Amino acid sequence: MKRRIGWRLTTWYGLSVLTVLGCSTFIALGILRLRLTADAFHSVADSATAVAALVSGVSANSGAGQGQSGGERVQMGLGSAELVLVAPESGQFVQVESNSGAVVNRSLNLQGRTLPLATTPSVPAQGVRPSLEGKGPPLAWVSLPLQRRGSVVGAVQVAQSLGPVDDFLRAARRVLLWVDVGGAGVAAAIGLLLANKALAPVRGIIAAARRIDAHNLDARLPESGPPDEIRDVAAVLNQALDRIAQAVRAQQRFIAVASHELRTPLAIIQGYAELLAHWQEQDAEVTQQASDAIREEAARMRRMTMRLLILARGERPERGRWERMDLSALARGVYETMLVVAENRDLRLDAPSPVEVFGDPEHLQQIVVILLDNALKYTPKGGAITVRVSQDRHASPSLSVRDDGPGIPPEFVPHLFEPFFRGDEAHSRAQDGFGLGLSIAQLLARAHGGAIRVETALGQGSCFTLILPAIT
Repeated sequence: MKRRIGWRLTTWYGLSVLTVLGCSTFIALGILRLRLTADAFHSVADSATAVAALVSGVSANSGAGQGQSGGERVQMGLGSAELVLVAPESGQFVQVESNSGAVVNRSLNLQGRTLPLATTPSVPAQGVRPSLEGKGPPLAWVSLPLQRRGSVVGAVQVAQSLGPVDDFLRAARRVLLWVDVGGAGVAAAIGLLLANKALAPVRGIIAAARRIDAHNLDARLPESGPPDEIRDVAAVLNQALDRIAQAVRAQQRFIAVASHELRTPLAIIQGYAELLAHWQEQDAEVTQQASDAIREEAARMRRMTMRLLILARGERPERGRWERMDLSALARGVYETMLVVAENRDLRLDAPSPVEVFGDPEHLQQIVVILLDNALKYTPKGGAITVRVSQDRHASPSLSVRDDGPGIPPEFVPHLFEPFFRGDEAHSRAQDGFGLGLSIAQLLARAHGGAIRVETALGQGSCFTLILPAIT
């Protein structure tokens, strides 16, 4: 089962809210316990102070009205029955001890029991006991000394059960627990709604992407909504789809044109092979003509296949052997080779000084051959072709090939370096071309960090210029 991002976000959001609420509840209950316990101690201390004043008053009054010794008067005063008439607050226990630690008086709600407090009568103290005689809830207690005329005559101890505090905290804990769970549930529901709303553009992108295939290359992902990361992703993917569509169309065009170009020589080879099979023993001249045609078309197919292999390497052809070299010397070598096939065309070379470049000699020579061969094809006999190598002080090395041909129509110029583009199909076929030379030359030029530029005008010829990076 696929785990949806929306559900994961909702789960994380709900757990985060529940964790925050749980921590808040824990802290709130802790603070509440401290507050309620402090209130209990304040109440116990107030009661102890009141009882201490009453006990001191009773012991003083009773001692004044009787003819007994002071010690006896104090003990009698501490154990006076009048103390039980002072009803402590609900849940509070009172007991009075003498200096010897004997319990001489206690509140009625103790029912004869003794507060288990180990204290020194002359020292004020307070604390929490686990329970009364080991049973029941814990007790918050306070012990205060009883004084008479500056002397400690005993101690009063007041304790209060913390049971109501515990009961209240348990009830509050249950309520807050349900509040936390409910709050987390509401937060999760809101988080799910927000996640679904935020991910709606993603679902649109997914649906649109599923409609894109080789037969629907023009479909694009929606870029609606606010300018956020999802919209940026859709825009970037659309740009990638544009490049993919362009590459697929170029591949389709490449395959279609290559199939068309290969079909003709294959048909010629097949026809001459059948002719050869029929006439090989009857007419030697026909046999020789068929053999020559087959060899010529096979060589033509081999040249085309080699150029297709260069294009198949893409934008990074094999680097081969790179070295420093003289572009003028390379141009002179190609010039001298092409003089043989110039056929009454005025082929000129203008390369007066060495121009150093860094590259693959074979690839650079191939570029110059392609440019010169292209100029020879489209320059009529008697026309002039000039090869010029130059490098200004602040310019990159360049090699240009200018011809006196018919020029190139403006609408053809943007497509000159596309594979298999041949402009006037009838004229191009007559020139025995594939439409691959200029695309290969541009590919090799870019592999060297350079480019080929073209200047042309109808009736005024064309100039193709190879520009290479300067050696630094």
